[in-house]
Amino acid sequence: VGSVQVLGGQIDIILLGLFRSSDEVGIYKVAFQSAILVTIGISAINTVIAPKISILYYENKINILKSLIYKYNRVIIFISSPIALLLLLFGDQFIKTLFGEEYIMGYTPLIILVFGRLVDAIFGVITVVVKMTGYEKSAAFGIVIGSVVNLVLNLLLIPKYGLVGAALASTFGLITWNIYLYMQCVKKININILNNI
Repeated sequence: VGSVQVLGGQIDIILLGLFRSSDEVGIYKVAFQSAILVTIGISAINTVIAPKISILYYENKINILKSLIYKYNRVIIFISSPIALLLLLFGDQFIKTLFGEEYIMGYTPLIILVFGRLVDAIFGVITVVVKMTGYEKSAAFGIVIGSVVNLVLNLLLIPKYGLVGAALASTFGLITWNIYLYMQCVKKININILNNI
């Protein structure tokens, strides 16, 4: 599941390298890496919460599990929202200061990518919930679906729209896999991760 997730998250960069110049790939990579800052809380919290989810689920302590998931999801949103807001408002200055004036054309893709990462933060621990409750095949399938959406949209959008096309494809792919995993979580585990946000 982790391998599929990593590969799915890099499709836009790989295809951008095939269709556009290395300069554009470098500019996009700056925007991409900057947008990842929005979801830094997810990585930290997933490490902490994963074994707890597994234990509570298999001990059938569903109410405690739901409470834990809702609490951690709120923490993720609390961490992610200010970072996203700062990047949306001052992302151009951030890029210019850290990387130079020549990277400033990465600001529009950055806005699109930040939006996608913010949606990812709202869904929070959804991927780890599905994986740690015995539905890792569903998690892998959801990530594959998101990756296919990402791949197809990149092939369609990069030749015409370049960096912006890659950012849109990546964002739609990420949102697709989150929505799929959300539906699986509600259907199979009876946990609505968006409750009590």
